[in-house]
Amino acid sequence: MPKRNIIALQDNEKWIHYLKAAFTDTVSTPSIANSLEEGLRLIRQGRPDVVFLNPRFANPQVTAALQTNRASNPDFRVFSLGKGSPADYPFDGVFSDPPPSLHDFQKYLAHRIPLPDPLRILLVDDDPKMGELFDDYFERRTQPIFVVEVVRDVNRATERLDKFFPHVLVLDLMWHEGG
Repeated sequence: MPKRNIIALQDNEKWIHYLKAAFTDTVSTPSIANSLEEGLRLIRQGRPDVVFLNPRFANPQVTAALQTNRASNPDFRVFSLGKGSPADYPFDGVFSDPPPSLHDFQKYLAHRIPLPDPLRILLVDDDPKMGELFDDYFERRTQPIFVVEVVRDVNRATERLDKFFPHVLVLDLMWHEGG
């Protein structure tokens, strides 16, 4: 997936560690602001894709900065993290204490943060029937639209990686015992 500009306006160490763990295996790393001033600066200057907000920081200045980002980026998302009632802002999700499991958190976000459109899939498989199966399955999908490219050998796959830039790579791996 593409790298997301993530900002966390959060001073709770538990949530800070949680967010870092949630994004450990991704290309996106949250920028942590633990003061209102720094959070406002990052939101105004950083052009974030996603903001995780401690509800106690949700004041009129922060709300205005979030609304400005939402107006300029329809894919912008804001999630409330922690105790307290969220301010008058249309959050895309609210997480209260204690945090959910990392798996549940990531699954929840996957359904609320927009995917690239179109989503590019590169299938590497020497069986032409697998290519047909993938094409048949993804050709009618519209939310998001999928572009599937099928290659039958590894050499062609490495060439396509440099030009096609897939979001998803599906490989047919054959394991041979004893060798």
